[in-house]
Formats: sequence, C-alpha cells, structure tokens
Amino acid sequence: MTYFTHDVPVRGGVMRVGEWRPECPDAPTIVALHGMSGSHLAWQFLAEQLPEYRIVAPDLRGRGLSAQLPAPFGVASHLDDVAAISAALNVSRATIVGHSMGAFVAVAALREHPEVFVRGILADGGLPVTVPLDLADDELVEAVLGVAAARRVEFTFSSRDMYRKFWRLHPAFAGDWSEALSSYADYDLAEVVTTDGEVAFRPVANPAAVKADARELYGSHALRATLCGLRVPMTVLYASRGLLNETPGVYSGREIAGWQAELPSTVSFVEVAEANHYTLVLSQHGAEAIAQVLRTALVPS
Repeated sequence: MTYFTHDVPVRGGVMRVGEWRPECPDAPTIVALHGMSGSHLAWQFLAEQLPEYRIVAPDLRGRGLSAQLPAPFGVASHLDDVAAISAALNVSRATIVGHSMGAFVAVAALREHPEVFVRGILADGGLPVTVPLDLADDELVEAVLGVAAARRVEFTFSSRDMYRKFWRLHPAFAGDWSEALSSYADYDLAEVVTTDGEVAFRPVANPAAVKADARELYGSHALRATLCGLRVPMTVLYASRGLLNETPGVYSGREIAGWQAELPSTVSFVEVAEANHYTLVLSQHGAEAIAQVLRTALVPS
C-alpha cells in the first residue's frame, strides 16, 4: 500500500485529501470522513488494518490543511466537498465511513448519492441526540468534544512536545498513546509568532467551522427522517465509553435500543467494547473492530 496526498479544487480553494492505495487497481474503495476537529490522518490506523483496500480521506473544510477554506460550513458544504473529491479521484462506487461529525456527513452522502455510496459505516456518530436548545455555541462544542478538546483550538502551545503532552494526559488516550498519535497531533499544528516575537504552535482547526458544524448534529427532525428513510445497508458502531473514557458512551444503551426499534432492518448495530469515542478510530483495537465490519460488508468496485 502507498500513501499519497492530493489537493483537490473545491469551493473557495483546494482541499487536502489523503489516499492509501494498494497495488491492485480494482481494490474496493472506502471514503472515510473524520470527526469534528480531526484530520484525514485519523484513518491511518484503519489503513494499517485494511492494506488491500483503497481509502480516500479528506481534511474536511475548516480542518487540517483544508483549514483555510471559507464558510459556509455545515453538512451541506461537506457533502458538496465529498462530491467534488469523489469526481476528481474517480470514486464511482464506494463504502462511506464516518466518525463522529463525519458520520452525519456520511448519512447525507448515502441519501444524496446512493449510486456512488452503496453502504455506510457510522462510527459513534450519525444518530442525533438531544441537548438543551438554549446552549450557546461554545457550550455546544464542549458537549460535542469535551471541554479540553473543544478549548484547545483557542490555545497556543510552546512546542510540539507540549501539544503531544496535552493529548497524552487526556483521559481518552491515557492508556492508548502511540507514535501514530504523535504524528496525528503534529499534523494538527501550525507555527505562529506570538506578540512578543516567540515561535509557538496553534491547532489549525477553524473555531468558526467547529461551532457551525456542532449546531447541526443535535435534535434534527430532518436528519431523523433521513435515517429512517434510508434503505442502503448501514452499520452503526458505537463505543462503550465516551469522550472522557467514561460510561456510558456517547450513545447510551437506552438510546441504542430506541434507534434499533426505529430504524429499518437494513441497519445493524455493533458495540465496540473497551473503546471510547476517540479510540474507536484513533487506536489499533478500535480500527480492528471497524475493519472487521468492513471486511464483511465491502462491495466490489
């Protein structure tokens, strides 16, 4: 397998897209969409588990090396970007995988482009949950990401090592740190010059993009109707633990039971034990669980 990057023209500029490509030209394709403040490198763990498959993964608008792309943000804009990169990179038939926010974009892609995306895998996302409607944007982002992860986009760090330490101390990663996570953290940073002339590092995720996207993930009747109307095969993977490695996870057992009763029979549910919202994707054991589902579900190109 070979790792490439592409800069694909989209509205307002170019989008950075990572691609892991096997030697076989007819390998099945996966389009993989990262979470709220992540980047395409979140999928390096899955690529290691699936070397025989092609994985196409963008830095979504406002994140990674697509951080400078302009508003508007939101699921509709992400969907347009996914369509643009699919056309540019000759993705004609694929399974779409989304984590957290990326799962909500995946649901929209399954609805709007069923001729391209013929199966969906939703990893700890895609199913709306209810929060108080009067939450301010900052409070909502904290509910989505956890307080520390949400506020980090406003912090400046003195070195790359300090940023890695920030994540190593996060409860989600306390027992799961790896060299791959170090490279993922490094990619998330840009050098800046402080007011006193010192070089520092700041996360590249655009706070305006994060806030705009967070508002679309909760309590949407339209999204619920879309989910109930989908007839493509879809698997929902949900972590047993949450944003801070706590129980229950993002989706409680009661919520999952409700969705199982409401969604069509084409949707299956898989709990991933001993994983939290982050390590479901950003760890070897989480990626192994996703790969196991994909190996039984992937369709030919």
